[in-house]
Amino acid sequence: MARRGATQTDFRKSTSTSYYALFHWLAQTCADMVVGSNSGTRSQRAWKRVYRRLEHRQAKNRCAELKGEPRGFPQPILRFAEQFVAHQEKRELADYDPDHASSKSEALTDVTLAAQAIAGMQRTHLKDRTAFAVWVLFPRPRA
Repeated sequence: MARRGATQTDFRKSTSTSYYALFHWLAQTCADMVVGSNSGTRSQRAWKRVYRRLEHRQAKNRCAELKGEPRGFPQPILRFAEQFVAHQEKRELADYDPDHASSKSEALTDVTLAAQAIAGMQRTHLKDRTAFAVWVLFPRPRA
């Protein structure tokens, strides 16, 4: 959309879609890590429930917490978390601020950064992706 687009609507939609690519990739990863990735052996009902459990605000807040305290997560996960926060903020501007203006180059950069964040996560160890899934799905325990 960003490549072929020529209007603010095209660029804003591209920015929004970049965020949703991150969000849905993370929702799928959470469901895969918690319930299982093999559709033949997992409970589809449980998988969908975990997929739908991911909340935008909580995921953003949990990702933002890692900026000051990386909790031992590897760099690709920390970069994903950073991009998740940044893309969610950009998506809110693109979707809800009528005065927000975006350029073609910004929209293309958003697409590239989202794709790089997902690719980096795909190369991380399964145990790290599982730990991150649990991190974003569940709030901090009460003291």
